[in-house]
Amino acid sequence: MTAQREAFLAEVSGLIGDPAHAAHPLREALQTLYQLHTSEARRLERQLEKIIRISDQSQQMLREMNERLKWLSSHDELTGLYNRRFARAELDRALRRIVPGTAVFCLVLADIDHFKSINDHFGHDIGDKALSAISTCLAHHVGEDGLCSRWGGEEFLLLFPGLGLDATRQRLQRLHAAVADIRGVLPDDERAITVSFGLSCCNNPDEEGDLLLKRVDLALYEAKRKGRNRTEAIVVLDTAHTM
Repeated sequence: MTAQREAFLAEVSGLIGDPAHAAHPLREALQTLYQLHTSEARRLERQLEKIIRISDQSQQMLREMNERLKWLSSHDELTGLYNRRFARAELDRALRRIVPGTAVFCLVLADIDHFKSINDHFGHDIGDKALSAISTCLAHHVGEDGLCSRWGGEEFLLLFPGLGLDATRQRLQRLHAAVADIRGVLPDDERAITVSFGLSCCNNPDEEGDLLLKRVDLALYEAKRKGRNRTEAIVVLDTAHTM
C-alpha cells in the first residue's frame, strides 16, 4: 500500500468518524463503501502473501531439483557412488596427469561374485542392499586418494592415481577381507559376499583409456575363471617411462 493511498484512506476514515458529518446523507453509503474496500484489500493482501509463499516454495523446489539433477549427472542413485560417465572422464584426466618417471597409475575393475544367484535366491531388494553395502565398503577402503564408481550392474571401477602396483595389491587384499566380513545383508549370514578384482597399471601418459579398460576387463575375466574372490593383474608398462 502506497503512502498516498494510506493517507487517502485515513482521510476517508476520519470523515466517516467525524460527528459533524453524522447526519450527512452520503455518510452511510461512504462507510459501506469504505468497509467493502478495506475487506477486499485485506483479501487481496492475503492472496498476494499466498502467491509469494507459493513462489518461494516453487523456487526452493527448483533449486533442490537442479541440485538433485546436478548430483545425478555424476552419481549413481542407488549406491551414491560416482557413475560411469564421471569415472570415464576422471580416468582420462588421470591419464593426462601422469608424469613420466613417477609411480604408476593403477586401475581396478571389481565385480561381485555370484551376484545373479543373490538376486535369484533372495530377491532384488536384497540384491540392492548388497550393492549398497559393498559400495560403502569399497569407497571406504579406496580412500580419498582414489576414486570408487559404479561402472554398471554389479561392477565397480576403482582408480588409484599415483599408487604403485604392490601398494594397490595390498589395498585390494584388505578389500577382499573387508567385503567378506560384511554381515547383516543376506538372510543367511553364513554365506559371505565376495568380490573379484581385475587390475592393470599404466605409467605412459600416452596410454589410451579404452586399452587400459580392456586390460582390467580381461584381468577380471581371469579372476573369475580361476575361482573368483581373487585379484588378477595384467600389467603392460612402458620401459621408456619406468622409474
